Amino acid sequence: MVTLLKRRKGDNKESNSEQKEKLKKAKAKQKSKNEKSKKQKSNNQEDNVVKPKKKFKLMSKRKKRKEKQLVMASGTMYAPSSGYTSTPSIIKSGNRYGTVFKIVNTYGMNRNQTLGWAVNLIPEINVEGVKGYLFTESKPFGQKEQSNYFKNIIPDTEKTYIVNDTGNVNSPSDEKRRKARLQDFEDASVLDGDRNIALDLRIHVLIVGDNPDDIQDQIHNLNKLYGKRISGIKLMSAAGNQEQLFQDLLVAKEGGDSNDYTIMSTLYAGFDHALRRGLNDKDGLPIGELSDSHTKGQAFMSLNNSFKSKILIASHKESQIRGFSERLSASSLWGQLVANNAMMYGHRTFHLVLNGHRYYGDIERSQFACPPSLNKHLQYVDLSKGGLNPIQTFGDENASEEEITNIFTNTKEKLTQIVYLASGRSLYEEKQDLIDMIEDFYINSKIWVPDYPKRSKIVGIKHPETVKTFGDFIRVLNNNKKSVRNEDNATEKDKNNAKSLHQTVESALNTYSKLFNTTTTLPNHKDENKLQWFYDVSNIANPDIREAQFINAFDYCTYTAAPNDIVMIHGVDKISVETMQLLKDNLDRLSDKGVRLAYAFDTIGSGEAKQDVPRADIFNTDGILYQDLEQQFDYTILGTMSKTELANYEYKVKQDLNQELESALMRDAAMQFLLRRPKDLTSNIVNPAEFII
Repeated sequence: MVTLLKRRKGDNKESNSEQKEKLKKAKAKQKSKNEKSKKQKSNNQEDNVVKPKKKFKLMSKRKKRKEKQLVMASGTMYAPSSGYTSTPSIIKSGNRYGTVFKIVNTYGMNRNQTLGWAVNLIPEINVEGVKGYLFTESKPFGQKEQSNYFKNIIPDTEKTYIVNDTGNVNSPSDEKRRKARLQDFEDASVLDGDRNIALDLRIHVLIVGDNPDDIQDQIHNLNKLYGKRISGIKLMSAAGNQEQLFQDLLVAKEGGDSNDYTIMSTLYAGFDHALRRGLNDKDGLPIGELSDSHTKGQAFMSLNNSFKSKILIASHKESQIRGFSERLSASSLWGQLVANNAMMYGHRTFHLVLNGHRYYGDIERSQFACPPSLNKHLQYVDLSKGGLNPIQTFGDENASEEEITNIFTNTKEKLTQIVYLASGRSLYEEKQDLIDMIEDFYINSKIWVPDYPKRSKIVGIKHPETVKTFGDFIRVLNNNKKSVRNEDNATEKDKNNAKSLHQTVESALNTYSKLFNTTTTLPNHKDENKLQWFYDVSNIANPDIREAQFINAFDYCTYTAAPNDIVMIHGVDKISVETMQLLKDNLDRLSDKGVRLAYAFDTIGSGEAKQDVPRADIFNTDGILYQDLEQQFDYTILGTMSKTELANYEYKVKQDLNQELESALMRDAAMQFLLRRPKDLTSNIVNPAEFII
């Protein structure tokens, strides 16, 4: 039994061992399976895990812009920082190519060219898809730089040319150029001694096309054209990086000279007057044919929109406009065109006429008149028939105290000048007495209240028939004459002055009573529907009385003028310089108010003959109408000149014009006019002048 038990125990032991082994293998297999599953699960979890986002700050606009600039500055071949890629021979931007060339002129080949020859340097393009641009740049020498140039460089160069050590073949043409070069050095040295400024000049051409081959074709054609039209001119490749060369064209040259070309400013001067591009304003009116412009064709000028403050028109009596009688004032016809253009924009023009100009629809005036249908916008007043009381003052009803004082002061000067002119300009010593008596007359008549100007009856007069006249003032002069005569302490001179004053005014009133001794019958309030007013004093034969009536009417004619309205004086040359001086403050006040001023002269200079009474011209009104003839007028329109007038003109504009331009301005051409507009450097000659008004 024990044996059996032992045997069974051994069997169980053996069986357990097998089971353990199987269990062990199963566990190992399960463990392997579990590890494999765990590993796979771990991998899946890693894939599915969302990584946390990094925290970041929002960049400011300034920082973003700076970062963007840094990226752009670094650039790449495909996205260059400047938008350009370039080589020494070509520059590319987008799908366009360009090349910068230097213009080279063989010395002496173009020495005798006529005015404006250099315009032929502008590249003429004849290859499709190609464009050409001409760049010129000038820079004045500094004082030290010019001094060194003329003390050291020019003398050494002159020596080289004198000994003919230039390396050129000694042919007749070379010898001619050598002598011409020496003459140029001599002329330049003389101009330097006359404090003339030397200029450094560079000229380049930029050719742009769709591909480099087109550019090469165009350059080949250009060199042929240059060689044919302006011998000695050719294009030369400019050394350096094309992008840098292009940038240099667009900025002012600084530092030392470029050593391309050197020219004296006197020779360069006149380019300011030289005839530039054609005159083709967007909203311009046709004014004539461009005779000397490089573009030729019809000129179109915006006369109103170019007119901001004041303009000057001057021509001789022989000047004329095509299609109009030669007896009409050419300057006034230009002025009328300006006024009509202003009327198109709703602006009024007040014409003060001394030269007979008339633009009104009178059927009996067959020589020149506007269409009668236009009369509803025009008003003509013949001031030779009177209608204005010199004693009455005119001004804005809402004038300030200062303005009222100015009006009264101006009235005293006006009345004194009227009496002076009526005396045949013989009133001198009596002037101060007259001014004092006029002031007392206004005070005693309770028109002027010195301590309270606003209480004065200077402006806003609604009943002109109640205003005192010169007849009332004569009684004051008569009483003064008697008083002085009976005064024990009065000198003979005092008595003569009092007598002279009385006689002068009385004589003027007897002869011209309808001008100076009536109440105002012209309307105080002007019709707003009228856009042009003509106040004509030209029918008065006596020049002194005509001038006196012009002064009498000036304030009445202009006091209603509003900003952008025009006050136009026709025949300024009919007015004496002393009267223009008297009107200066009035004109300045109008200008300060925003009223535009137009001066039309029927002469340019006064001529060489001496005048008993100097009359106004464009030169002797310096300091009255302008301080700078070249810059202070929005535009000037000038007819042809005499030699003396041209010399005076050059002096006033501070330029010595070249010979060709001088000849152009002195032509025997009645229909030629020079138009200059400083704002955009317009300078053109129209011949013939032709327009419709």
